[in-house]
This record gives sequence, structure tokens and C-alpha cells, in this order.
Amino acid sequence: MTSAKVWIEATRPKTLIISIAPVLIGAVMAWPNFNASIFFHILACIFTLQIGTNLANDYFDFKKGTDTADRIGPRRLCQSGEISPRDMKIGMVLAFASSFAACIKLMFLGGPIIFYLMCLAIVLGIGYTAGPFPLGYNGLGDLVAFIVFGPIATGYTYYFLSGNYSLYAVIAGIAPGAFAAAIMNLNNLRDQLQDFRAQKKTIPLIFGNEFGRGFFVFTLAVAFAIPGILIWLTNGHAYSILADGGVILALPLLKQLSEVREPGEYQALFPKTIRLLGIYTLLFCIGWIISH
Repeated sequence: MTSAKVWIEATRPKTLIISIAPVLIGAVMAWPNFNASIFFHILACIFTLQIGTNLANDYFDFKKGTDTADRIGPRRLCQSGEISPRDMKIGMVLAFASSFAACIKLMFLGGPIIFYLMCLAIVLGIGYTAGPFPLGYNGLGDLVAFIVFGPIATGYTYYFLSGNYSLYAVIAGIAPGAFAAAIMNLNNLRDQLQDFRAQKKTIPLIFGNEFGRGFFVFTLAVAFAIPGILIWLTNGHAYSILADGGVILALPLLKQLSEVREPGEYQALFPKTIRLLGIYTLLFCIGWIISH
């Protein structure tokens, strides 16, 4: 029987801030209307959606032969034999079912559109690595991560908590979405050799390694531009600029990126980029609340 520790590893816990960050930002922006029950339903929905996507990625990459014994980075549990393909598939189904169950209350609040969006999110989670046109194999994985874990997550978090749509919340979601795309891009930069062998088309393989690096720089620049744009648009919330304090950590990260010579060296950038997303989110939330 597979241990709980191995299953936790399969969820890729260090990356789950990707689903938490946009929900926190959307919730803080709707703070006067905060409802703990709705908040935790939103968080559970998107959190388990990411877990389901991660398990699906592990399962389908193994089935396609993309994950091999010589892969760089954290081990994949199907490929390593720690979790059987059958059990991984069951885990994937349970994660997506949990996400759907957590969303039921939100469907009552938002109507049929939320049901359709939830179904689409699950299809995208599976379709990232599966199906006749796997998104991650055709250069679209970064875009999907940006949209789902960015503007959609923040925009609908704000909507469910406040009852209103907010363009500002959607714009705020560009930042965590950009970080999600940056992390996906790092993964693609690191795995170029394996992806090439598996005929997986990613941004670095389609446009070249230097373009891939430039794309990473671009995503961080976009993220750090968002607080200033929001201050300008709202003519307020000046302290949200605190989020740009993360630039202090971003600069050495970019220097390290420029010094990478071997694919395996990209791995060291992952925890630093994830930590940067966490710090950005915390500082933005503090600044927005102070400025309210």
C-alpha cells in the first residue's frame, strides 16, 4: 500500500502556492464581504483542481513515455514505480471529484456558468497532458496556467465573496497568473532535452532557449507592474506597492538565470520563484488591507 508520504509527494506540495495565491488576493480585495465558508469552498475547489492536474500530469506523462529514468528534477511517482498507474489514475479521479464537490456550493451562488466553467477546468487539467491535442505538448500550457491560476481565480473569488464582478480583481490576478506561467516555463527550460525526445512542443523548444529565458523575465516584469497599474486605475490602495518589494529577491534570481549553462541548473530556480510568489502575495494582501 502506498504511503501517505508518497501521495503527498505526488501532489507536488511545494507548487501548491500557485492555486492559493490568486484566491488570497481575490479574497483580500473583497475583504468587507469576506465569508469564511465561501472562501474555504473556493480554496478547496482550486487547490484540489491543481492536485488533480498534477496527478494527471504524472500519469499521462508516464503513459506517453515522456518521464524517463534520466529526467532532471523531482522524481515522478509513476515512472519511479512508487505509485502504480492504476492507483495514480484513481487518485487523479478522486482529486477532480473533490474539486467538483467543493464547487457545488459555488454553483448555487453563480448559476449554470459556474458548472460549465468547472467542467472546462477539469477538462483543461486532464487535457494539459492527455487527449488528441494535449495543451502542454503544443505550447499552450503556460497560457492555460496563466488564465486559470490568474485572472479567473482572482476574478471569481472576488465575485463569490462580493456578489459583483470587478475588473480590478481580474487585473490583480494577472500577477499570480504570470508567476504560474513563469514556474511552468522554468519546468520547460529544464526539460528541453526530454521534451524534444518526446516531441513535446514548449515555448523554449518552439522559439529557442534564449526566448524561453526572456519569457521568464517578461512574466516577472508583468507581475511586478500590476500593483502600480492598480494604484493608477483605482487612484488609491497605494500601499499595495509593497508587493514590489519582492524585486529585491527577483534581481538575484534573474542573475542566477543568466548564469545557467546546464539544464539541471534550472532546478535551483524553482524554490526561489515559488518563494517569490509567496512573498509577493503576502505583501500585496497586507498593502491592500492597509490602504482600504
